[in-house]
Amino acid sequence: MHHIKNFVLNHLKKIGLSRGDHILLYSKISSFGFSEKKAHKTILKTIIEFLGLNGTLIMPSYTFGKKKIFYLKKLSINHSTGILVKEFFKDKKILRSLRPIHSHIGIGKKSNILKKQKNFNSFGYNSDFDLLTKENFKCVFLGCSPNEGGTYFHHLEYLNNVPYRKQIVLKRQIFLNGKKKIIKIRYFD
Repeated sequence: MHHIKNFVLNHLKKIGLSRGDHILLYSKISSFGFSEKKAHKTILKTIIEFLGLNGTLIMPSYTFGKKKIFYLKKLSINHSTGILVKEFFKDKKILRSLRPIHSHIGIGKKSNILKKQKNFNSFGYNSDFDLLTKENFKCVFLGCSPNEGGTYFHHLEYLNNVPYRKQIVLKRQIFLNGKKKIIKIRYFD
């Protein structure tokens, strides 16, 4: 696994990351072609060690589907849930934002921003993406194209009120304080 660790470290440096950076990481590690069964564990551990105690790693933990119930402590498996996210979710130290559709998980120095929410919205003012932008997070696509992982771009579309999307209100169920609750979310469809 040493070759995987060296590959990841070199890759992170080549894309301009430094120790202590704060990143929003989208990933598709199958793109790298590692055949080792536990490559994802080595990759995740290497990224966390590289960022260090002053850095922050945040990843998506999205819940899609009208009938899906959002549970803060349960990962919803869907087309956007890669093996790196599944592994990261197992970490007992992660924090998770309370966003029924576009929640994020994270650890590190600035991961507390995931707890600073005043609404359940995916995009716009005070969304996770807004808070990440204000804290100067870098968006990293590890092995995936922006099309495969660039939900942040939908936030930018929302801010710019692009003509090919419209604002709608969605109802979603969340499990909070031991009860199921129906909430409304402003969304950009």
